[in-house]
Amino acid sequence: VSATTDRLAEVNAALQAAQAELERQASLHRNRLANAQQSAGSLGELQADLGDVQAEVLRLEAEETRRTELNNAISDLKAETAALNTENKTLRAEMDRIKTRLNQIEAAEAVCPLCRQPLDDEHKAALLADITAEGTARGDAYRENAARQGEIKAEIEANQRAILEIDSTLTRLAALRDRAAALSARLE
Repeated sequence: VSATTDRLAEVNAALQAAQAELERQASLHRNRLANAQQSAGSLGELQADLGDVQAEVLRLEAEETRRTELNNAISDLKAETAALNTENKTLRAEMDRIKTRLNQIEAAEAVCPLCRQPLDDEHKAALLADITAEGTARGDAYRENAARQGEIKAEIEANQRAILEIDSTLTRLAALRDRAAALSARLE
């Protein structure tokens, strides 16, 4: 009886030890599972943060490209303005010469100041009309160029304002790129 009692006590002790070990392992696995679930939640948050940061970086890089396009447009507009200025100087000189010719013909008595042919009133009126039409055409071109220069000035100013706005948003780009790199490293 004593041997059976001793054996029963041994089996009970072994059973309690096995049960304690199983409970310890179960607790360890519960802790690991809780940590894994917490890590999975953190991983999802990190991925969402990284996605948001990368989307903002892409948006800002598009703004950077737009800034370059606006600067190029400003350069093109300035070149157009310079060409219009040159053309208007030429037109102004031509209009001055036309005005001089008109004054000469109006003052001419019986001889054309240009071709030295006799000039009657009918020919004088026709010549004055031709020269006046030529002057009007030059004046119209001059005014069109001046109007275009006004439009260009407004476009340049609008582009410069847009560039200033873009520049203020691009100050965040380097920090966002750094944050994206840090989030990627944490995810890995």
